Amino acid sequence: MAHRQACAECFSGRQQQRLPEIFSLRATDANGIVKYGFGVNPKVSLNNSDREYFIRQRDNPKAGLVIVKPVFTRLDKRWAIPMSRPIHLPDGSFGGVVYVNVGWTILRILFPPSTSVFADPYHCAMQN
Repeated sequence: MAHRQACAECFSGRQQQRLPEIFSLRATDANGIVKYGFGVNPKVSLNNSDREYFIRQRDNPKAGLVIVKPVFTRLDKRWAIPMSRPIHLPDGSFGGVVYVNVGWTILRILFPPSTSVFADPYHCAMQN
């Protein structure tokens, strides 16, 4: 388990260096306990089972990519937009969630100022 944790931390750390918009890349078990990722302390049980992305992934096996409302992250202590995918075990059962917390700068990449999203921010906000 320690080797798996070290590999996951190394991998997520590299991804965060490559993509500065990413605050964290982590994974939970089926109960929502954060197990893997850069900055995760295996001696501290951080439970994300109450997070909207976790609930949606757990309750809907076909949810695919889930992007939810911004949250204040528990580990990084800053606002982020969570994006997640489910982990399915070999028998098809729910095994947890892989999630990434991204900063607001991702919105500038996905929706450049020249797009109509920023032309009418009230309309954009009301659609949510």
